[in-house]
Amino acid sequence: MNSLRNLPGITEPIEGAIARLRAGGPDSYRQGAASVRVAFEALVNELTSERDWKAGILRLVQSDEERGIARRLHRLLSRSAHPGHPTSKEDLQLVLDLFATVATRLVQLRASPRTNEHA
Repeated sequence: MNSLRNLPGITEPIEGAIARLRAGGPDSYRQGAASVRVAFEALVNELTSERDWKAGILRLVQSDEERGIARRLHRLLSRSAHPGHPTSKEDLQLVLDLFATVATRLVQLRASPRTNEHA
């Protein structure tokens, strides 16, 4: 995720999520998941210049399967960030790991010539 280091709108929420993971406790884990959701939306917006992350995913990702993965990640983040949902340490670690994988793929897609033709 070195390619994200120059994007404070993404790195700051991820650093916050990692701090919440280390702090521990259900509220910390829920807040960490909310931070990852902010980072995910900011990343899509940054890569596509779209204001709505959903429109950005449609613009950036050509594969229905990969779009589905991005949408499911956002759904998981939303559920994990909801105050009524008990978010565990394992939940937060999972969403951080999934974010790293999806973010890497989104950056790759943005850098690919085929995606840039549609952007």
